[in-house]
Amino acid sequence: KFLQTMNPFETMKKIEERKLHQLFLLYSRKGFDYTVEQIADMLGVTPKTIYNRYQTKEKMEQCVIDYWELRICRSLESKITSSNNAVESVLVFMYELFLSKKESYPIFLLKAQQVAIKDTSGFQRLAKTMRAIIAKGMEDGDFRENLNVSSYMMFLLVNTIYFIVFDCLDSEMIHYLMSPLLTPDGQHKLNEIDLESYFSTRPFFPIHRQ
Repeated sequence: KFLQTMNPFETMKKIEERKLHQLFLLYSRKGFDYTVEQIADMLGVTPKTIYNRYQTKEKMEQCVIDYWELRICRSLESKITSSNNAVESVLVFMYELFLSKKESYPIFLLKAQQVAIKDTSGFQRLAKTMRAIIAKGMEDGDFRENLNVSSYMMFLLVNTIYFIVFDCLDSEMIHYLMSPLLTPDGQHKLNEIDLESYFSTRPFFPIHRQ
């Protein structure tokens, strides 16, 4: 009965994800300045295994970055279910990026370097999640209906990463990032939130107000 319920494709996906998670933890702790041979040794596998799986070190690194995005999206999607409104959901998105810098700095920094040279590929999953958040905010009257969603998402993503890299994502910058998005009702909801407290310590969800 157990064998009949197993999905070989799903099993392979889980195995591959466990391998990616190992790489993710390795790069999060030690950075990217290692040869394939050194990485294989730290993982307890042979260099041939690494090459068979990823072909090149660059492809392996991109797989780790894609996995980093997947982890952010999963965490974001689970947390926004507890948000009181879409305004808070956008803050959760910012916080997930903020938290990823603290927990996996080398990977975050490499992605920030890609964004700095206008390479925003690989954000399809994040973009899909953000589109759903923005659609909800428009429906509720918190976000402007005439917003150019694609342009705004790029503005939000690039500048949020920039401000986090340089440790200047404070309440003033958050208001700047969200001002093109908000209706008066949305602005009122943002003004109710203690942003300094929110980003200085890991919050519970939904966001605690003053």
